[in-house]
Amino acid sequence: MVAGGVLFGGIKNVMPLLGVHISRDAKGIALIPYFRQNLHQLIYDKEAPLTLKEALHFLSDVGRAVNLLHSVGVIHGHIHPGECLL
Repeated sequence: MVAGGVLFGGIKNVMPLLGVHISRDAKGIALIPYFRQNLHQLIYDKEAPLTLKEALHFLSDVGRAVNLLHSVGVIHGHIHPGECLL
């Protein structure tokens, strides 16, 4: 089962939610656009390490996104750099 529509589309720092798939065992899977890179990959890129300014910028963006989601009742239970898509 897939719920259609786009949620959060165009909101800075929050990816659009294209839909949700509910499996037979009632587990939900978010359907999002494909992203080539995540923050974990960027942090550990030895060829182009992040500057302190860039790291603080990403930290601020993630904080704003989580705050926005919480303000509309969405709770993200497991945030780590691998889940921050770029």
